[in-house]
Amino acid sequence: ALLTTLNVDRSDATKVVVTPVAKSKQQCTLNSRNSRLLLNKAGNCRVKLTLTKPTATVVAFYNLAIR
Repeated sequence: ALLTTLNVDRSDATKVVVTPVAKSKQQCTLNSRNSRLLLNKAGNCRVKLTLTKPTATVVAFYNLAIR
């Protein structure tokens, strides 16, 4: 749902990884059992999106505002 909201093109993607950066560990964490992003408390959550395609790897950072 996050990738759809951010309007990320997933065509031909072989791997998609979303991880919170170190400074955002208090606001958001990654659930290791189901790989879902957990929003813990209000603030800004900065996530790193790594999208791997056969031709290239794209890395982007997004700031998510948690209210």
